[in-house]
Amino acid sequence: MSPNQELQSLNPDTIIELFEVDLQIVQDVVLRFCNSQQSDDRPIVFDGQLYQAWPIEAEGFEISSQGSLPEPVISISNYQSALSALLLAYKPAGAKVTRRRIFARHLDGGSEPNPNAEFPRDIFVLDSWRENQLFCSFRLITELEYLRIHTPRRRVVSLRYGREE
Repeated sequence: MSPNQELQSLNPDTIIELFEVDLQIVQDVVLRFCNSQQSDDRPIVFDGQLYQAWPIEAEGFEISSQGSLPEPVISISNYQSALSALLLAYKPAGAKVTRRRIFARHLDGGSEPNPNAEFPRDIFVLDSWRENQLFCSFRLITELEYLRIHTPRRRVVSLRYGREE
């Protein structure tokens, strides 16, 4: 059953959000975060990768049909300035940020492990961030915005012909 089909069921499983910050433009490092742990306090492992439990608030991933691109913001706890230290070390502007979503039972330690049962990935580019003692907020943009590509590339003008009466 696909993730979208399971959402239509009467009792869908819990959706786990996983975040990856790919810093390979700077160094061969991928940071992995999630906002939860397994029910028995084990860390989240998906597709053989460990995701660190860290307080995260993510918003703005919704896609609308109004023509505007999503502009997500991810806020992550800056406990003991750990995230500030990572930002200082890696300077992640331009890093690829991926949000992966999967039902809890499909995680490596779940009842039905299946790395292929995830929702489509949301891939963005880290544009800017703000930090303080409590949290760091990351503003994400699409790759089109990062490359400064505007769609459509040319102006579309409605052609109206006069009616013959």
